[in-house]
Amino acid sequence: MILFNLLLAVIILRREFKNNEQFRAWYQKHKVFCMFVVFCSPGGLNVLHVLNCKFNDMDIFDAKLSSTFEKKVIHASVISLLIGDLPRSCFSTFTNVVFQPYGFAYYAIPSISCLLTLSVFASGLFYRIYESTIRDYEKPTVQELIISKNQILEA
Repeated sequence: MILFNLLLAVIILRREFKNNEQFRAWYQKHKVFCMFVVFCSPGGLNVLHVLNCKFNDMDIFDAKLSSTFEKKVIHASVISLLIGDLPRSCFSTFTNVVFQPYGFAYYAIPSISCLLTLSVFASGLFYRIYESTIRDYEKPTVQELIISKNQILEA
């Protein structure tokens, strides 16, 4: 799963690098940071959103990424969820129910592991659904903040 997430992150960033000239210019200035984010992405592809989070108005967190990049990250994280977390939770549930003679009785560690795996899968699924629906509504507020910042700088 780690190699799969890393491969998806590299493919998404490579396509963005090929198709977005503003991102290329940003990348030339911040190669090390971008490579660090890619290094962290096998844990979760949503780490790629750090590239354009605009934290503290710092240039390093302000990559000019396209909306297709954000959609590809969301879709890739859903694929990663389905390929990685769903089989893990199914396997955990299957082994917990089938191989234990009385289900959840007297087996605290496997039962807790199963419940935690299912809760991680459910929260990841709901988060990705929320993220895919809310992502379109965030852009106008970000643009409003940029306009307000520019107005403040002019004053």
